[in-house]
Amino acid sequence: GDFKRCASLLETCAKDADRIDTEIVSKCPGLRSSLAYPVEEVMEALAFRAFLKDSTVPSLAEIQVDVGKFKVCSTEYLGALSDLTGEVLRQGIRSAQTMDTEKFEKCLSLVQAVHTGFCELTSMSPHLRKKANAVGGSVTKLEAVKFEQTLLKTGRSKMAGAIDLSGPDEGEAD
Repeated sequence: GDFKRCASLLETCAKDADRIDTEIVSKCPGLRSSLAYPVEEVMEALAFRAFLKDSTVPSLAEIQVDVGKFKVCSTEYLGALSDLTGEVLRQGIRSAQTMDTEKFEKCLSLVQAVHTGFCELTSMSPHLRKKANAVGGSVTKLEAVKFEQTLLKTGRSKMAGAIDLSGPDEGEAD
C-alpha cells in the first residue's frame, strides 16, 4: 500500500475534523455527536494502517497524536476498534484463501484481543453493545475458518477434495 499517501489523506481528515469542530461545533456543542461517526472512520483508518504496517493497534493516546488538535473520546475509539475488526476479518479471510497462516493468525489474535477488551467493559451504550456483538461475530467467523483449515489439512473436511491446498500453480497470479 501507499502509506505516504494514506498518511497525507488521514492528516487532511484530522485537520478537517478540527476545523469543523472549531468553526461550527464550538458554537453549537449539540452538533458534536454528528462528528462521532466520521471521527470513528478516521480512527479506524489510522488503526488499520498501523495493523497493515506492523500488526499493532494504536492506543487512544497514539490515535490522539495522529488526529491532532481534535479531541477524540474513548467511545469513538472503541467504535473505531470495533469497525477495525471488520476490516481485519476481511484480511483474515483473504489470508486464509492464500494459505498465509501467519497473517491469518495475526488477524485472529487482533480480533480476539478487541473482543476480550469489550467483554471486560462493565457497561456500554446501546451503540457500543451492538458493535461489541459484531466483534464477537467476527471472532466466530475467523475461528470457523481456522477450524475448517484444520479439517482441510487433515483431509476430513467435506471441501477437502474441492480445494487445492498446494498453493498457486507456476505462472498463476497470486
